[in-house]
Amino acid sequence: MKHNWTTTKLIAVGAFGVLRVLIWLPFVAINISTSSPLLLIFSFFFFSLISVFSLLTIRQFGTVTIQTFVEWVLELPLPSIAFMPLLFAAAIIRALVVDLLFFFLRTKEAAASIVCGGANSLVLSALTYVVYLVMGIPGTQTIPSAIFTPIGLLLASTVVFDLGSTGGYTGYLVYKKMANTAVMRRIQGAQ
Repeated sequence: MKHNWTTTKLIAVGAFGVLRVLIWLPFVAINISTSSPLLLIFSFFFFSLISVFSLLTIRQFGTVTIQTFVEWVLELPLPSIAFMPLLFAAAIIRALVVDLLFFFLRTKEAAASIVCGGANSLVLSALTYVVYLVMGIPGTQTIPSAIFTPIGLLLASTVVFDLGSTGGYTGYLVYKKMANTAVMRRIQGAQ
């Protein structure tokens, strides 16, 4: 496998960014129609799946960061609150955390998938909530005050981490199923 960035790897990362946008749109529509940001946590499963799958496929530091940047560029023309500097900064921080975790755990694929998926969801939910509060996004105040007790925070964090780690492990399983296909060998640069 080639250990540097190739055009094929960059195209694959871009494709993963497009996939994230396509998955994100229905969740944003549900969020807007119900004014409940809590429903967005279900998208974390899919985001973690895509992030871990792309990390295992590309195996380069910065994979999720580039994927996030592509995702945000694609969301520019969409009529949503997506491209705001504060949200963009939060997304890049989340991507860097996931990239760093994978960099340190890359030799243990299954553990890296679970940890990266869970961290992806946990950091994304915390940063998104803070940014939504700062920006005054409608519906943020509807989150029950029971969550903001020590037990509530532990429970909410556990649920979000479990959703993300389940998505991450599912991404690992999908990668293992596809690891020896011609498409994967082409993306990874194997001869």
